[in-house]
Amino acid sequence: MNRRQLLSWMGVAGSGTARAQTASPNAVGGSTEVLAVFSARAPGAEAVPGMMSLPGIRSVQRYLTVKADTPDSTLPAHLAIYPIDAADLAATRAERTAPSHATPSSGVGQIPDVALPYRPAGPLVLARDVPGSSAPVMSAAGGPLEKMSLVVLSNASKGQEAEYEAWYDQQHVPDVLRIPGFVSGQRYVLNRALAPNAAVPKYMVVFDFETNDLEATIADLKRRNRTGVTKMSPAFDTAGVHVYYCLRLPGSQARK
Repeated sequence: MNRRQLLSWMGVAGSGTARAQTASPNAVGGSTEVLAVFSARAPGAEAVPGMMSLPGIRSVQRYLTVKADTPDSTLPAHLAIYPIDAADLAATRAERTAPSHATPSSGVGQIPDVALPYRPAGPLVLARDVPGSSAPVMSAAGGPLEKMSLVVLSNASKGQEAEYEAWYDQQHVPDVLRIPGFVSGQRYVLNRALAPNAAVPKYMVVFDFETNDLEATIADLKRRNRTGVTKMSPAFDTAGVHVYYCLRLPGSQARK
């Protein structure tokens, strides 16, 4: 089954006009918190109306995981991100985890959804503001240009929280945005007050990018890491990192 057939099977119209209606979490501004909902099933359109009825939900960006590099992950593979007005976040998560919403919806081995509250950990950074960024390199072996996201969950090494924060904001986000085709990056931090027992990494970053050859983009990203073009830091804890390469799917228009 190719990607177009898969989107059709999920009830997704495809690219073009429908995609233009999607609200990206990287476009909602720095003060909005988000609810990241991980599911074992690709997030289909049927889940959107119920979530959009919850308190404070402003919009949704759905993702189809195309490739995951998460050998130690305990999270389901697919993701939807819902920007929420900060004042409503506790009420939204409480209703989302109430019995009427909390039954396993994945349909895959009865693995329940995991809803995690995050708040921005830094500003939205646009590649156009980073010296050395560039448009995607079109691969002759690739297909049409796709709107993708790289979602990474990670922790700081023990005792190196400040170093991790400084490295991510000042070095790593700009380095990644210099990869051809990368458009923006937004960092988030888990809201422990609302999820005190969540056994997941503390930080999440969402990089939006465009490519017509995902494997070539991943190879370039790994080459840059390996050769030091993208400078890593000992403050970045490599254990338990969750990495998702996702196709951005049509979601729902933001509320008026």
